[in-house]
Amino acid sequence: MAPSVDSTLDHKDDVESNVTVVAYGPDGELSHNIEDYYRFDPKVERRVVRKLDTRLMPLIFCLYVFNAIDRSNLGIAKTDGRETDLHFRENDYSIMPSVFYIPFCTLTIPAIALSKKIGAKVALPLYMFTFGGMCMINATVKNFAGCLVVRLLIGAAEAGFAVTIIWYLTTFYTRGELGKRVAVFYSASAFAGGFSGLIAYGVFQPNIRLHGWQLLFLVEGAATVFFSILAILLDEWERAS
Repeated sequence: MAPSVDSTLDHKDDVESNVTVVAYGPDGELSHNIEDYYRFDPKVERRVVRKLDTRLMPLIFCLYVFNAIDRSNLGIAKTDGRETDLHFRENDYSIMPSVFYIPFCTLTIPAIALSKKIGAKVALPLYMFTFGGMCMINATVKNFAGCLVVRLLIGAAEAGFAVTIIWYLTTFYTRGELGKRVAVFYSASAFAGGFSGLIAYGVFQPNIRLHGWQLLFLVEGAATVFFSILAILLDEWERAS
């Protein structure tokens, strides 16, 4: 039996194309494998990468800033007396950061599987809206048990967020380009630390019925929910323009 041949040839203005020739024998084994690749015009490629950097990365950076803010506000709330207001025991507050990582670590793989199924355009706003809403609920808890439950739910909601963003970036950037973009993405957490402190300074000042830490959770959670709408602007690479 003659081997079956799968060949493709594509001509584009800005692309240098090589012919793919892949032949399979009657037993299904690969009998010939001639390397197939497209080598894009470097000028065109740089233009595309620059466009991605100016349109995609600022939005990704902004989304992760609010994720990092919601993750770090627990310690800032403590400085306003949350521990005393909710009558925590000596070691109660130190337990909550650890509780966060139980669902965060165990649900990461299921979360990225869900993201691939429904797409980043749906998954990222969903995750962000959920942990932003949970952050707002943090302002209403009355005891340590309530804090633990909310912290567990925030960990579950955030489990797929960062990994989904990284997976999303891999659909736009090559392996060589990805490292710098991931570094920029993670640098948002450092920016968030200073930004969260400024927010805390502002919300701790008003003398109103709410505690300062309650107002902190409400403001930061509401901002996260609002910015989750921006995540809808993300598009899959097949439809990106």
